[in-house]
Amino acid sequence: TAVNFAGGITVDTEIFAKWVETVTVTIYANGPDAAATETKVIDKGTAVTLSNLNTSGYTGFEGWFTDPELTSSITSGTVVNESISVYAKHTGKYRLDVFNDIDSEFDGIFSNISGSTNSYRWSFDKVNGKLTTGNKGAGSSTSTLVLVLKEKTTVSFDYKVSSESGWDKCTIKYEYNSVVTKVADAVSGEVNGTFSETLEAGTIITIEYSKDGSGDSGDDMVTLSNLSFIKFVA
Repeated sequence: TAVNFAGGITVDTEIFAKWVETVTVTIYANGPDAAATETKVIDKGTAVTLSNLNTSGYTGFEGWFTDPELTSSITSGTVVNESISVYAKHTGKYRLDVFNDIDSEFDGIFSNISGSTNSYRWSFDKVNGKLTTGNKGAGSSTSTLVLVLKEKTTVSFDYKVSSESGWDKCTIKYEYNSVVTKVADAVSGEVNGTFSETLEAGTIITIEYSKDGSGDSGDDMVTLSNLSFIKFVA
């Protein structure tokens, strides 16, 4: 019988402590080749809860395993009597909200270029999921975004250029192994487009909005929306 101390004890009583042994479940939701994503401490002899990652923003999730070779499966509800590690198995790819943990997914995200005194930062609207240039109304300026991919990733986004036609220009390009591919080459005016490519680790993505010394038109900015980063898993 458990003792309820809230009501007080009015007679001589012997009280005995009951110790509960716990075990640790270390979870690798991104697979055995990535860092642990969660640690659960549960009572020994109780069931562990493991998420169905296909309903948690991932794709291609095949189940949980107790070995990094992914040969010994385990399911949610399994009773655990000792500390274990569990690894998710993914086939093909999974989706990331990259802006939640940007430093771990990229070698760097830079919103201006060192040495340029007229370079303005991009801004990120996390509520609406949009990135926008920061040099609206600033003559003879640039606003440059650079992403360096750590892993093979499918990158996709919609872009909108709204600027003074012929003068305030947007360039979107990526570079891998010294080969530069231009997606949008100094476009201006009212332009809408979509970018979607599977890019290798080490690819550098650069998006720049350059303004001349006078005159503004339209929204005077570049906007990225519907951003999606799908990282491939071996």
